[in-house]
Amino acid sequence: MMKASNWSFSRKLLTVNLAYLLPCALLIFFLTKEKNNQIEFSAKEVYGLEYSKVLVRIFMQTTQHRIFSESQSSELTARAKTLETSIEREFKELDSVDQSHGDTLLFTDTELNNRGRGAASVKSLKTQWQDLLQKRDSRSEAYAKLFVSLQTAIAHATDTSNLILDPDLDSYYMMDVVTGSLPKMIEIERDLFDKMSPKTTDDEKVKTLSTIELATVTKNLNDLLIRVGGSVQTTLSEDKG
Repeated sequence: MMKASNWSFSRKLLTVNLAYLLPCALLIFFLTKEKNNQIEFSAKEVYGLEYSKVLVRIFMQTTQHRIFSESQSSELTARAKTLETSIEREFKELDSVDQSHGDTLLFTDTELNNRGRGAASVKSLKTQWQDLLQKRDSRSEAYAKLFVSLQTAIAHATDTSNLILDPDLDSYYMMDVVTGSLPKMIEIERDLFDKMSPKTTDDEKVKTLSTIELATVTKNLNDLLIRVGGSVQTTLSEDKG
């Protein structure tokens, strides 16, 4: 076996170069892999935001639809009809987003059913909306079911898009607003509208109870608004970019 001391200069130089190149190559490989992971992580965040944005719009508009359609005002019921066209348009947008990012965000029937979230699929949401429009006497239950499914869909988009895993405080607080506070605010505002709806009664106990309920809902909304304001302020303060 030839001793290293007997190697030619060129062979020694090649060996030294290889000794340096190998760890450099490994370092480049792992850095590239990490960078690709970061790109994929960020891409999923963007997908989650696009998906959640459409879901929140549908949630807000279907809530308005319930308020308007249950009103005694002919003007508001007409606005409910106009909203139906807008909601259909939003569902078409949701279809488009789902076709682009649904598989990545695990919005397939199999993945959703495995997590007990089958009612949150785009197909199921559209079916629930269409069934609701066909009903006249039992719409309250249909609305409630749709609202729960929409909230589940928003939560799923957040869970599977890395949005809740982002270590940056600005992202954390903004997602708290979008996926937690905003749906809750919509729910409280809907409840507040119900409490404010005129009720004809001479029963003083009923009137007093309604006043207490209205005050409670108003306080809950005010507390939530303070929380949202704090989260938004933190987001703006932490976002130095």
